This record gives sequence, structure tokens and C-alpha cells, in this order.
Amino acid sequence: MLNPPPPTWAKVTSKKKASPAKPTVPTAPGSAQRPIARPSPAVSLPPRPSFPVVLVHLSGDPPVAAPALKTMLEQNISPHQLGVKVLACQPAGGNGLLIRTETADMAKTITSAINSHVELSGVCTAREPRKRVPQILVYDVPATPGPRALEEAHFIEKLRSSNDLPEGDIRVLFRKKGRGSSHHWVISMAPSVFRHLPARGRLHWGFGSLKFREFFEPTRCFKCHRFGHVRQNCSAPTELCSRCPGEHPFKDCPRDTPVCRRCRDYNTRNKNGPRVSIYHSAISEKCPLYLRECEALRSNTQYAS
Repeated sequence: MLNPPPPTWAKVTSKKKASPAKPTVPTAPGSAQRPIARPSPAVSLPPRPSFPVVLVHLSGDPPVAAPALKTMLEQNISPHQLGVKVLACQPAGGNGLLIRTETADMAKTITSAINSHVELSGVCTAREPRKRVPQILVYDVPATPGPRALEEAHFIEKLRSSNDLPEGDIRVLFRKKGRGSSHHWVISMAPSVFRHLPARGRLHWGFGSLKFREFFEPTRCFKCHRFGHVRQNCSAPTELCSRCPGEHPFKDCPRDTPVCRRCRDYNTRNKNGPRVSIYHSAISEKCPLYLRECEALRSNTQYAS
């Protein structure tokens, strides 16, 4: 129906035709040579471990920031007394929190404890996260004058009528910088709408058309280069380099050969498991761990109504 999705996390090296060997160029004694990135064979990473997740989102007014919400939970809820083992607690969209527990029963226990707590009533609500609906990225949407909400409503109406899309939820999630004054729009839609999209990767739009593709891009922080949160919610004290594992901004990096901090840490933690290539930057879209996160998004997407 749609264009082929981006490469899965299993394909972490590109296929290139073999080129004839080049003659060795002699170098003067003592001259420095630029380090060469050493390629690694393709490695199939196991899926990211999946643990039950509880989403705690705000229900009160005024809103509470994620760190303050976490402090509030810790002051009122004791996972140890409940027999719950919390594996991680990280920021979520809308100043919420994602709590990962060891078992599904533990997730139900802490959900019930939060929702029935007197002090937390009216401040936050805990529930199981909803399954991800399909998302697409529409390239180079031209800018139009007027309020943002009205612009998006007109765009969706025009998109629906130009492509005979059925009734169902369509909403603009966010925008990314495009060419010139245009932007790439990331749009979510109900599975019933997604199934009616054109197969050739172009959407009719009035007297023109717009290129699109299905969107799989994990939430990631460009300050610490971890997944699951954005820069605004990052707790790292300083900006970390995307080119090497150093604690300095990218513009101050002295290395010629990139080394991915995520993949280096993965290899360190998994000494007896598969080794992944580390010779790429942390923002590379060929990073094995980035591709694994994309695959996790694909697996968690609900295509059936």
C-alpha cells in the first residue's frame, strides 16, 4: 500500500559493490595519518526488553513539571511497601511520567495505588499507555497565513477531501524544518484512515500533491543522546558530544573518527552478547540502536481498527 518502510534495525551496514584495491601511497616518515573507521559485520540485535509501563499524566491545574510530579509520587507512594519493583521512571510528553515495572501485576498495583491515593486525587492519573496509531511525515508543506490551529484545520480538511479519506481522527503532531519557508508535518491518523492512503507515496492536495512516508522516529534527546525524552526534559548537567563519548559540545570535538556513545555503552554492558559497530555518530540514522528503536515503534503501532 505504502512505500517500503525504512531499513529495520537488523540491517546496520549498507550494501556496496566491491571496488578494486587501490595502490598504497607511501608516506613520509613521521607523518600523521587520518584514522580510518573500521567497519563491523552486520549484527542482528535482539528486540529491546519489554516491560509493563504505567503512564502518569497530570489532571490538575496548575500543571506540575515532571521532576516535581516524581517527587510528589515518591512522597506519597512507597513501591517497596507495595511489593513493586520499579525499573525506571522517566519523563513523558505533557510533563507526565513513564514508570516501568518488573511484572504486569506490579504495574496494576502501582496504578491502583496512585489513582486511589487521597493526596494525589485531582493532581494526576495513572493508566496503561494507549497503543501507537499510524503516523506519516508529509514533506514540504507550504506556509499559509493565519493562526496555527486554523491553518492545520484547513490543511486536514483539504487533505481529506482531495484524497477521499473516510471519517476518522487526523491530527498534526508537530512540524520539522523543510526546504525554504516550508515545513515537514508529522501527522497521526486513525488506522481506518491510514488504510486509505495512496500506495504511491504522494497525497493529492488541491491542484497539487505532497510527498509522504510512514513516520517512525523515536523520541530522543540531542543533549545527552538517549532515547525516551527530549532536551527540555533532560537531567544531564552538561551537553554531551554527538561525535564521541566525550563531555563537550560537538563543535569542540577533537576526534576525526566518530564513536557512538550509545553503541559503545551497549557493547560494554553486553560483553558476552553480539557486538555492534561503534564507528558512527550518535545522531546517525544508521546507528543499530536507533534502528532498533524504530523497529520497536513499528511493532507497537496499531494498524487494525
